[in-house]
Amino acid sequence: MKLYYDPLSTESRAVLLFAHEHRLKFDEEIVSVWDGAHLSDVFAGLNPNRTLPLLVDRNLRLTQASTILKYLAELTGSQTYPHSLHPRILVNERMDWFVGGLARDFLHGFIYPQMFPACRYAAAEHQTALRRHLAASHRWLCILDRHILASSPYVCGADLTIADYLGATYVGVGDWIGFSLADYPNVAAWMDRMRSLQAWSTSHHEFEAGLIARWSPEIAERLAGAQAGLVSDPV
Repeated sequence: MKLYYDPLSTESRAVLLFAHEHRLKFDEEIVSVWDGAHLSDVFAGLNPNRTLPLLVDRNLRLTQASTILKYLAELTGSQTYPHSLHPRILVNERMDWFVGGLARDFLHGFIYPQMFPACRYAAAEHQTALRRHLAASHRWLCILDRHILASSPYVCGADLTIADYLGATYVGVGDWIGFSLADYPNVAAWMDRMRSLQAWSTSHHEFEAGLIARWSPEIAERLAGAQAGLVSDPV
């Protein structure tokens, strides 16, 4: 198997977290997001979506982190992807919820437009769009805090699953802009549990070091000021 990834890619880190936790070994190739290597015609020949990660196993090419996690869990017989029907379906549902709900507003709608010039909204609508997606993000985080994690340590119950690997990596992107989870104590406690995994620091080290190298204190201060001007009360 060969994994194409970049530690600065959010979904790559979800796969790396699982891989390090399960001591998996791949042939690896880093495809630099910052240099735009994932957008090249050469990489498009492997993955026409031009996204990361990409897992190649013989004639099989998987381009979605959620699917890659399920595939690796199947290959390894990992208990993080239960074999019985109802627990497995719940894992699938939670992963779909993260991808189609929280990630859509929290990452793509709110955080990435503040970090990457290519993701910014048109100037006339930038602040309005950020407010809209921040409000939606609060709704998703309220659901995560008050329903999904209200009475269990992990998103599918008492046991860690691949849904936690994916979801925690998404929520952890809030560190880019100093997003506070103070209003979401159950989410904050869950993130503490996930960050305590031995593989978390291994899979996130290059990401965190990359942020330090690329974002100066002046940029961090500007982002903090911009966020302070947005709607931040939970919905």
